[in-house]
Amino acid sequence: KSLAKMPFGDFLGFELEAIRSLGSNIYNSIMDVRKGLTDKSLDSVQKSAYLTGGLKRMAGVASLLTLRLAIASGLAAMALFFGRSLRKCL
Repeated sequence: KSLAKMPFGDFLGFELEAIRSLGSNIYNSIMDVRKGLTDKSLDSVQKSAYLTGGLKRMAGVASLLTLRLAIASGLAAMALFFGRSLRKCL
């Protein structure tokens, strides 16, 4: 709560919540896949649903992380390119 009172608290709180949520998504996807593979009380349709859901969640997390890395890399490359271009003009 004291963090939220600081000027950057709302933004930092949002980022921390995103990280917490990411961890929960990874954990839930692992648990879904594990349950689909090992739970003997489930029928084949339920096992398939757990596996499909867990694997889709894993694919979503992987896509998110890849996209974040690509955006950061692209912005860094643009900053370096524009920095060099600016030096040539001076």
